[in-house]
Amino acid sequence: MLDTAVHSSRLIRDHVPAHVDCDVLFVTATRDRAPDAARARDVWLPHVGGAFREVEVDCRHADLLGPQALGELGPVVAAALDPAGRK
Repeated sequence: MLDTAVHSSRLIRDHVPAHVDCDVLFVTATRDRAPDAARARDVWLPHVGGAFREVEVDCRHADLLGPQALGELGPVVAAALDPAGRK
C-alpha cells in the first residue's frame, strides 16, 4: 500500500496538463467550497483553447449527481450539447 501511495504521489507531482482546443462546461459545487479555494476559471483557462463556462450549483460536491443538482444541470448540459443551440 505504501508503494502505491508513493507512486500516486509521483504521478501527481510530475503531471503536466495538456492544452485542449475545445469548449469546457465546468460545474462547481458551491456549498462545500472553501472561501480561499482557487476559482475554476483561473486554474483551467490556461489549459483550454475554447470557451470556458462555469456553472455554480448550490450543493456539496458529493451531491452533484443527486436529483436536485441534476434537475438544475440537466437543461444546462442538454443546451450545451445541442448543436442547434435550442433550449
